[in-house]
Amino acid sequence: MRTLLLLTFAVLGCWAKVDLWSPPKEVIPSNDDTIRWCVPSECEMKKCLRMANEWMYNVSPRKDIVCMEGTCIEHCLDWVENGYSDVIVTRENDVWRAHTVHNLKPVAYEMSEYKGPKKFENWESISIAVVPKSSPINQWSDLENKKSCHAGVDYTSSWTAPMCSMIHKNVIPHQGNMVESAAQYFKKSCVPGVLDWNYDINGTNPETLCEICGGRKEDNSWCHKNRDVYSGYYGASMCLKEGKGHVVFIDNNYISAFKNIFGTDYKLVCNHGTTDLDDWHNEDCHLGYTPRPTIFTHMDKTYNYIRDFNDMLFSAVQTYSNMNNMDIFSSDEYICSDNSDPKDIIFRDNTREFVTIPEEKNYMHKYISVMNTCQSMEPKPRAKFCVITDEAYNKCTEMKRYFTSTMKVNEVSWGCMKLPTKMDCMKAIWEGKADVVSLDPMETFIAGNDFQMTPFMSEYFDVFHEPIDGKWSYNWDTETYTIGIMKKNVYQNKFGYDNEWINLKGLNTCHAGISRVSSVHHPIGWLHSNGTIPHYGSVFESINKFFDRTCLPGSKDWNMKKDIILGHQYNWGYHGVSFYNFTGMEWFVWNVPHTWNYFNWNHQTPSYINTWKNINTWVENPESILKTKKEWKKTSTEEGWQWDTEDEIKKVDISNIWNKFFKNMKSQKKEGIKDMPKFDWTIWNLFKDNIRTVPEYMLEKIPEIEKFLIELEKITHNGFSDNIEFKWMNHPIVMNYLKVYYPMLVKRWINYADQMEWVPMTKDTYNRYTNPIWLSPEWNEYQKTMKMHQEELCTSCGGYNEWNCKEGTEEPYWGTLGSLRCIHEHKGDIAFIESHKFEPYVKDIDMIPQDFVLVCPTGKVINYVNHESIRECNYGRVPFPTLVTSYAKTGSWRWNVTKALLLAQKIYDSSSHNEYRFEMFGEHSVFENIHTKHLYPINLINQTYQTWLGPMFLRSMESLIKPISHKWWENIDEICHGETLTNVIHHHDGRCNAIVKDITCRGNPEPKTIWLGRHGYKYNVKIPMCSRPTRFIRKMVEFTCDTGYGYLHPVMIPTACECIPCEEITHAPAWSHDYHWTTEERKYTPNEWEYDHFDLWGNEPWWMNKEHHDTWFHDEVIYPLNQDWNYNHHINKRPKTNHYSNCEKNWWGFIWHPQWFQESTWPMCNEGDYWYETINVNTNWEHKEWNPRWNKNTELNKPEWRWSL
Repeated sequence: MRTLLLLTFAVLGCWAKVDLWSPPKEVIPSNDDTIRWCVPSECEMKKCLRMANEWMYNVSPRKDIVCMEGTCIEHCLDWVENGYSDVIVTRENDVWRAHTVHNLKPVAYEMSEYKGPKKFENWESISIAVVPKSSPINQWSDLENKKSCHAGVDYTSSWTAPMCSMIHKNVIPHQGNMVESAAQYFKKSCVPGVLDWNYDINGTNPETLCEICGGRKEDNSWCHKNRDVYSGYYGASMCLKEGKGHVVFIDNNYISAFKNIFGTDYKLVCNHGTTDLDDWHNEDCHLGYTPRPTIFTHMDKTYNYIRDFNDMLFSAVQTYSNMNNMDIFSSDEYICSDNSDPKDIIFRDNTREFVTIPEEKNYMHKYISVMNTCQSMEPKPRAKFCVITDEAYNKCTEMKRYFTSTMKVNEVSWGCMKLPTKMDCMKAIWEGKADVVSLDPMETFIAGNDFQMTPFMSEYFDVFHEPIDGKWSYNWDTETYTIGIMKKNVYQNKFGYDNEWINLKGLNTCHAGISRVSSVHHPIGWLHSNGTIPHYGSVFESINKFFDRTCLPGSKDWNMKKDIILGHQYNWGYHGVSFYNFTGMEWFVWNVPHTWNYFNWNHQTPSYINTWKNINTWVENPESILKTKKEWKKTSTEEGWQWDTEDEIKKVDISNIWNKFFKNMKSQKKEGIKDMPKFDWTIWNLFKDNIRTVPEYMLEKIPEIEKFLIELEKITHNGFSDNIEFKWMNHPIVMNYLKVYYPMLVKRWINYADQMEWVPMTKDTYNRYTNPIWLSPEWNEYQKTMKMHQEELCTSCGGYNEWNCKEGTEEPYWGTLGSLRCIHEHKGDIAFIESHKFEPYVKDIDMIPQDFVLVCPTGKVINYVNHESIRECNYGRVPFPTLVTSYAKTGSWRWNVTKALLLAQKIYDSSSHNEYRFEMFGEHSVFENIHTKHLYPINLINQTYQTWLGPMFLRSMESLIKPISHKWWENIDEICHGETLTNVIHHHDGRCNAIVKDITCRGNPEPKTIWLGRHGYKYNVKIPMCSRPTRFIRKMVEFTCDTGYGYLHPVMIPTACECIPCEEITHAPAWSHDYHWTTEERKYTPNEWEYDHFDLWGNEPWWMNKEHHDTWFHDEVIYPLNQDWNYNHHINKRPKTNHYSNCEKNWWGFIWHPQWFQESTWPMCNEGDYWYETINVNTNWEHKEWNPRWNKNTELNKPEWRWSL
């Protein structure tokens, strides 16, 4: 008795990777009497089933044919390779894939009617090139820079075979992959289908391959593989006849039809000359071979199995050639779901017989070697730009056309992609779907922080209205600086003429607008980061509570979905914003390794975390999965869908199943089975009452439930144990995650739930990773509070009615000029603006720059003298926009794309020398700023978002996206605390750098009274206190150099801040200045033995002459010595102290301090010191030279670490 099995299974689609193909739903064992035949379509499945039925009794030897339907040919090849199936029929390029990629064994090929030379009978077709007899083309090498016509990408003999053969024979140079090489070899072409999405997956195939096609773009027939007028062999021949192309590639089987339609006024182009069309069998004219359809089987199949299979095929041909009930080489009887005309189903319709392939025969060696050459070609570096508007996409495709036709520039494969938002572009690059996007500095920060992207080129444009010192910008990497300005008379009236320091709290502020980085994000972020502005909930609340009155245009209408910085902590779950389409699990798995202490090497997450994906719904509510107390299924009625009631469904008692399962678990544990978890009756108690019966059709879920319970037992009993596989659950972030996303698990299942009570997650502490505020019951109230503060930030604005506080010209205080007008009209005390606009715009309010002072981030105030003053006092630089790519791009890719863009901008810039009348920059270009004039390469070691943005800008952005929390201690000056932010340290004269996390110290403690003195009376002294790092760890960090090389090196990282004295203090006890010490009577006269053995410290000469001992700190005499001083007097006087300023107040973290290294023990106090790359704008340095005593015990003359602003 023979059986017939039908196996169908749908998977990801034909473009999935080989290792993603799913096995059949039911695996049929292999045996010599069964042939498991895989077909890739529904039509072929119908024919296979009929073959299995028809051949069952009419063909010998008799075999069981099992028909298996994959989703495509690649799926079937994978099944045969992995032993799920036995045979597969392949055609054209799939023959090479079966032979080479999947290592299958050819057993037979289809033979059609053939009248040519016998030595070519095993080829389905031979590729040849045809030109008019009048053509000057006389050999293959003459085809370079000519126009070529091809039948289409699906015609192997017209496209793949001849192109690969010409590359294999070195006629076409290797310039990328096959498509890229062909495009560069021919001047223009028509290859219908070459730009189709399923052929041009990357979207980078050159459009020159379609340039001479005859279809219309309006109806999408242009270059369409079926609808272009030049598609197919006839269309390609018309392309030649109508003069669009110089050569057409056809196969030998079309020669007869070609002559009948187009005549004989044509010739074949050969390697060494030309010949008549009828001379196609001349091997010198052969441009490639296409093998006949070939049947493959697994490499391990035995000789007897293959012999029986071939015998069955030959028997079927003989049997059905004399019977009318089935033609195995016909497709007419089968109707396909796509309503297309059935053709070549399983076998070619023109096949007449099968030919056995002897095992020892070197089958298709010419074809295989050519295809191996083609497949081994490395594609050009791909640079696919992502844009967000139709206009930019159109200009991008135009740029692609020019780039691909330009020598050297076309050494990169260019492409374009349009997506709705920049965030979508970032995600596309992270997923490898795109390569390059142009971003402003804030977007660059998000791209690096959230998507691990890196900048590699800077977009330069002129920023000055008039050149300064002959330059139109500060530098090639700096667009502007963020500065705070006050009118000089306002500053003097509020703080006095001699006060160099001011307190920013309580001032009235003017801002250009909520969307201006130098107006809000940069300065407010920096003041957040150094602790000047405490965190109160939202950033709007923080600003409103710190300053008195404000005009911040746009704050009332601020949209959290559009501001990727200020809206960062709210934006999970909104379209067009960070991770809007990420699930909680995906975000957790991807991001948590950056912040936890377990399993975080190489960004790896514990593999067991994937268990949560599988049991999520089970954990949340197991009753809802089984639905034993509610409705079960839907049925269709005339009124639509309705729910069947429980009574209408047949139930099955499964108590015996549960009893058996739990009994089996318990017995296995007793028997010592190694991996069985400890049995817990809590699970049984949960299930025994609710799940006694289930619907009959739910019985298939029982094995899944059993598997789930076993997994759950592992978690509940090992989750908080010392088992390394589950130890990650101890981490607070994991616990927080479970409490938010799996509350049922924590409440009902985790046996150690009480251990989670200590996890610091309160209503005042939110973060977007494990406790997002929008999941909190306080979210609505939080929004109301935030909205109130947004509106209060408009109190100083001057717009009328609905135009008040709008970002636009209707609001008089909007923009840089508006900010200046705001403080000029005394609506505000201080304004934050871009530095390059200050001098040009201040003239518009009838003032001069010298009427203003600059307010530094520390509160120090300096007079504005000229543009150099800005470098001394600013909130950090704002870099130019950048081209950003994935961190995974190699140095080779980066340089190849950089070089190509540098070459392109020489040709397609906006200068009058551009002969192509195409400008790659300007309006609607792929570049962020419409004023971009040049692209500058970024040094390899600065191709990270941290090093490119610089510490001040970087820390400003980091502070703004910190998790929402009410940090009550920040508003108490006396409390010293710290904030962890990013730093960059340099080595080897700045040629190597490392990215680290260190601490910024905050707090302004009151002076503290301490007691000094070791001998005699102790005296209390009030000394100033500062917040400084006091705890450090030695950490190995990775340095990367400009060569691409790197190394690990230990550095000291500050980890905690405390309130400590700001300055070093020397003191002298009062008794040390007693007149007694100036007389000879103080001395003791020793004998010889005492002189040698006693330390007669009171006899030392330096008591009278302090020059003899350097610990007297002789340059700071505490009390003048005089005859009138006596011992009884000193008890009423304090010891004199001297304060050594060490040039800093609080530690704000953006200078890498040399005192952290063993080479120096004293702080660095040299303003403008050459040890640093730029001037420190946040410290009040006083000493002008490096003090040699700081390096007493070392020969090092200067610290080797530098900090880059």
